[in-house]
Amino acid sequence: MSKLVKESLFDDIARYKVVDTVSGEVIDDDMPKHLAQKLAAKKKEWSVGLDSKNARSVKEDLNEGFNKLRILKNFMSREMDKLEQQMEEAEGNDIETFLKLESKLEVYVKIMDMLGWDL
Repeated sequence: MSKLVKESLFDDIARYKVVDTVSGEVIDDDMPKHLAQKLAAKKKEWSVGLDSKNARSVKEDLNEGFNKLRILKNFMSREMDKLEQQMEEAEGNDIETFLKLESKLEVYVKIMDMLGWDL
């Protein structure tokens, strides 16, 4: 998954705070990035910062999710290869088995396509 996608997902999930840069006072916290940016724009001395309370857990959750997706993609690719091999073996001999395998393969292809993964 591209770095840009990861950063975008992080921004969507992570929480932000608005800080007065002069006094150091936290104006508000636990906000989505777009709301924190709107609030910070109200005063020149206010700035947006990452609310560190949840930043580490968001990164860990995203990395775990991306790892699970990578495992799923590898599994599906291997299964598709097996199905193609079984289809070649069944072709001409057992049309019923061939058609069942073909429909399974179509499901895998649709899932991979929906997820935007290359075949």
